[in-house]
Amino acid sequence: MYVGVLYWTIEVDVVSIGERIKELRQNSNLTQEELACQLYVTRNAISKWETDRGIPSIDNLKNLSTIFNVSLDNLVNEVDQTNIAIDNMKVPNHVRDVINGITIFIGYSFNGIIIPYLLIRLDVLSINFLNWIIFPLTYIFIGVISLLRGAKWPYVIVSSALALAPIYILDDILLPTYDLCGLDIIYFNLFIVTFYCMKLSLDYVLKYKDPLKISNFYLVISIINTVLFIVDATYSILIGGSSVSSGGEWYEVMMAHIIIYCIPIILPVILRYYFKYSQTAIDKIRR
Repeated sequence: MYVGVLYWTIEVDVVSIGERIKELRQNSNLTQEELACQLYVTRNAISKWETDRGIPSIDNLKNLSTIFNVSLDNLVNEVDQTNIAIDNMKVPNHVRDVINGITIFIGYSFNGIIIPYLLIRLDVLSINFLNWIIFPLTYIFIGVISLLRGAKWPYVIVSSALALAPIYILDDILLPTYDLCGLDIIYFNLFIVTFYCMKLSLDYVLKYKDPLKISNFYLVISIINTVLFIVDATYSILIGGSSVSSGGEWYEVMMAHIIIYCIPIILPVILRYYFKYSQTAIDKIRR
């Protein structure tokens, strides 16, 4: 009997971090949306924290302690402190940055060597169309993916610049008749500009817009591009050719359209799921 009462008392005294955040927010007369604006996160993120479906990052905990004018010890109990420490020890930031740098190097090299080799050998699109439409799209794609993975500026620039060396060497070996003519420098700048512009755009969207609405917007874009692909490919096959395809057979026309539309269809789908899980998005962008 005594043990049961003691156990019950201990359980009541242990307040979760979510309950503590909710209590402090209500004591400060703040709505979830108002608190979210101060932390540059979504209202959905605050809701997850308060219902213990998510744990704030260390930076957000520091900001919360400042907003509520309490110490971190007062905000987080020992159990939650342990969980947060374990969560942050899983992958240290510098290790994550190095992994992202290596990934960018491999992805950029692959994009500059294997993709041109395969598409030029496949010979279903004209060289000019590949140089000025398809290849730029692939660099835009890896620029966006690098940002979504949480890559940081120095690693993005250094890794992609280092990848130019194997691209120069192996392109001369694999495609001796294909001359880059300085296009590699244009692609490099396009990759960097894409990364920078997307970072600014995502910062703005995550701060001022509802990520779920943005997610639905990208779903619509993907559906529209898919419909365009079906209509365009069907029409081109029926008339027996396409202005961008170097071949007249139906399978060559279909292959050309798959190459053209794959990134415009796939990238919005990736962005849809990225914004759908907005808390992950915010943590990566603001890290």
